[in-house]
Amino acid sequence: MLKKPELIEGHYECRSFDETLPVFTELLGMEVIQRRNDAELVMKHPNTGWTLVLHEAGSAKNKPLMNHYGWRVSSRAEVDSACEYLKKVKDQYHLPRVGKPSMLHIAYSFYFGEPGGNSLELEYYEPEAAKQSAVYRPHWQAPYRAEKFAGKGYVCQGLSHGTLECDESEKESYGRFVGEVLGLELVPLPPTLPVFYLKDAFNPWYVVVVPQKIRNYLNENSRFTLQIASVVALREAHQQFARMGKDVCITYLGELREENGRSYFFLSDPAKNWWEITAPK
Repeated sequence: MLKKPELIEGHYECRSFDETLPVFTELLGMEVIQRRNDAELVMKHPNTGWTLVLHEAGSAKNKPLMNHYGWRVSSRAEVDSACEYLKKVKDQYHLPRVGKPSMLHIAYSFYFGEPGGNSLELEYYEPEAAKQSAVYRPHWQAPYRAEKFAGKGYVCQGLSHGTLECDESEKESYGRFVGEVLGLELVPLPPTLPVFYLKDAFNPWYVVVVPQKIRNYLNENSRFTLQIASVVALREAHQQFARMGKDVCITYLGELREENGRSYFFLSDPAKNWWEITAPK
């Protein structure tokens, strides 16, 4: 139904900007580029085209590990160095945990927690992985400046991916929904992987979808934003969803809103994941 959408934003719910922002700016290289209101900040890695919107919600619950965002470094050794550095500063940044590096889904990576109730990942892909899929290649045109990470032993080169869950029994139907209804691409991957990736047709960043038997559903503060060509196309898409929502198993469709020069609507998909559909100003 959506035609050639662009994945432009991820959305991220934390408990306190005071606790979470230092993790993003000092450990991951993110920068605040806009404050939308008292409870929303827009962040961006200078080496990455998409943005991440932080929502401050003091009562935010802990998110599942497979609802996380991942950043990429340039070597396997940097993954190890980053892990050791984060262990040293764990108390300073109030990190509840720092995991051990391991191979998972072709990536060498580790997870760590931040005080806002979320898990984050630092990853690296060997050059051989790039032969299997373009998403495993570097997403940046030039290496990020090392001085931003002086003394840390690693450099975050960019924000590579976000992650969603779907019900294990509905993996195939959810993949069809993503392609046929949301208009995103399913990335060709080795058939042995238990996950699948989705992305737009224009950019290298992607969303990993992880089938699960048991799930904890999230709210609209944990969503992805898709941008389509125009406000006219947005209105037409909203009308289509209103007519066909039950047929394609949409679990929620919000009203079309136009505020502060921005037009958008929310929807919750068959897996109860949240999306924002918008158009250029």
